[in-house]
Amino acid sequence: MKRAVPPHPGIDPVEWASLLATRSPEGTVDADDVAHVLRNVELDEDLIRQIEAVLRELNIEQVAHEPIVAAATETGPRRSGTTARAVRRGLAHTPVGDTADAVRLYLHEIGQIELLTAEDERILGRAIQAMHRARAEMGAATVSPSRRRELRADISKGTEALDHLITANLRLVVSIARRYDGRDLLLADLIQEGNIGLMRAAEKYDWEKGFKFSTYATWWIRQAMMRAMADQGRTIRVPSHVVELINRLHKTERDLMAELKREPTVAEIAARTLIDAERIEELRQISVLPVSLDAPIGSDEDSATWGENVSLDDEGNSPADLALRKQLIEAISAELDHLPERDRRIIERRFGIHTGEPQTLDDVAKQEGVTRERIRQIEQKTLARLRHPNNSRRLRAFLDD
Repeated sequence: MKRAVPPHPGIDPVEWASLLATRSPEGTVDADDVAHVLRNVELDEDLIRQIEAVLRELNIEQVAHEPIVAAATETGPRRSGTTARAVRRGLAHTPVGDTADAVRLYLHEIGQIELLTAEDERILGRAIQAMHRARAEMGAATVSPSRRRELRADISKGTEALDHLITANLRLVVSIARRYDGRDLLLADLIQEGNIGLMRAAEKYDWEKGFKFSTYATWWIRQAMMRAMADQGRTIRVPSHVVELINRLHKTERDLMAELKREPTVAEIAARTLIDAERIEELRQISVLPVSLDAPIGSDEDSATWGENVSLDDEGNSPADLALRKQLIEAISAELDHLPERDRRIIERRFGIHTGEPQTLDDVAKQEGVTRERIRQIEQKTLARLRHPNNSRRLRAFLDD
């Protein structure tokens, strides 16, 4: 496929190719998938234009439930910068039990902040740019006292303009966060992460590039939320690039099911995503969320827990015993990997490490083509080596106190 080379060195080539391959028959890709591919890239107006141009060249359209920032339902005075900062900090210092009330209060507060017109954005953008230039000039040793006063005034005005631009777009963050509510993070956490993306967008915004601020900020906000869901949304952390692959896999399965009117096969999914079948099965296993053994099976408080209903195996071993045995075998195998090949093979056969069926000295001797006595000597020498404190430290952790 043309343009298989990513348009930015920070984009993983495999993920970019997979993104292009997963477009729908109508030629669309999900904007969230694009945000995942760009999660480690420093965004700016030029890069956004470049990404959009490449997708247009390939006849690919981004599809997203675009946030709609409606006019305030309640009228009220324009918030000051100090009040605005207090509003943004409101969620961060709220006890967990009060989160729902804090979110309601937060939404009420930001609903009273006036939205910006295009001219407002240009005025604020100019003040922010003047602030950046003033900060750069302040570092020069040759700046006169009168000029320093002018620069400080520009910095003060720019700081207020930056805060105003951020505050007036807090509702944009909420409207985007609601798309992902109930997935991997609480709404309050999504809003917090989105606000970080919004503040970064405001710092980087160049009004002269012709972007409406809300359009530009949406990229940053979505990127921040996606990264947070990948990093914080699971009990067992999964790397963000793997989360992106899992999300794309699930989306492809849904698309194929809609097209084929049946469950797609692994081969069909692999052909669409350019992910090999073995990797698809692995991603499916990773995507399964863990369930606590202490979690109740039913909705009643008196319901039995999953742990109480986990059956023992035929030998009476609990899941915890089986997991510990597996860890022990893995630890032993790791130590055996440091041995010569023949010594490792003999120990594995003698103790049935992988098969669970120990073999006699005679059986191992026949397989190795040596005498029974030679096998015994190798076994004793190898066990003595494994018992040395430098080698047995990891295994001693499995011994009972």
